[in-house]
Amino acid sequence: MGNFDFAPFVLRPGDGRCVALRPGGESRYSGYLWRVPTAVHRVNSMGYRGPERPLRADPGVVRLAALGDSFTFGVGVGDEDSLPAALERAVRRQGLPAVEVLNFGIPGYNLDEVIDQYVYFARRWKPRAAVYFVVNNDLDEALCSRAQSHRWLRLGGYWRTLRLFIFTFAPGEFASPPVPHTEDEVRFRAGLVRLRDEVARDGATLYVVSLQDPLHDPAATRRILADLGIASYVFQPNEYDRLEGIPREGHFTARGNETAASTIAPWLSDAVRRVTE
Repeated sequence: MGNFDFAPFVLRPGDGRCVALRPGGESRYSGYLWRVPTAVHRVNSMGYRGPERPLRADPGVVRLAALGDSFTFGVGVGDEDSLPAALERAVRRQGLPAVEVLNFGIPGYNLDEVIDQYVYFARRWKPRAAVYFVVNNDLDEALCSRAQSHRWLRLGGYWRTLRLFIFTFAPGEFASPPVPHTEDEVRFRAGLVRLRDEVARDGATLYVVSLQDPLHDPAATRRILADLGIASYVFQPNEYDRLEGIPREGHFTARGNETAASTIAPWLSDAVRRVTE
């Protein structure tokens, strides 16, 4: 079995967030259940993944803040193979060489924690735009709550056995129910409004990339995004199926992230040009 070591987390870092990444920390991830090739996940001294960038961008540089959970962070791949890193390269190939994409993803985050990550942390880097990568469990219980309520799982040498038991007999702990709920639509809309408005307070623009549908109702997701005036790219099932995943894992391989980035880049490049002209 794998070691379940997603990232070096810090509970209650004292800046308004409940869960953060430990600056300068490192984890060697080998799978959340079954073992996969080990990937090193490094956190820079500023507390996010990827190259360190100063709080203020150089003149002429367009800075984008990538927000989301483990798919944004890049679980299972090296720093340079994460989705934000691949997106930076793909957008530059579209003729925007002065673009930086900062990786503010944290494994396990839900929508509320993504908002906190922007409000209390990512906005310090003064991005021109924020790109929120949506996945299907973004309305699940907060990582902070899970981290505190499931501490009993880490019982020394029995950890792997207990984890296998939980995955086998309590799959609901790890997956969203595939049934649309009206309250989920209300929560999703309210969260997007708050994130959009917080980003706008900084003179920036929010974009949404829906990799997976948290409402299990693509029409409702597209309707909400359109109603709120949020420019979005919604992956169709056939597009998502082309994204190479780590076997028995679910997260994207380096190639999967490159494919996703290349798919998004033309749309995002056009959007960025509009807000910077």
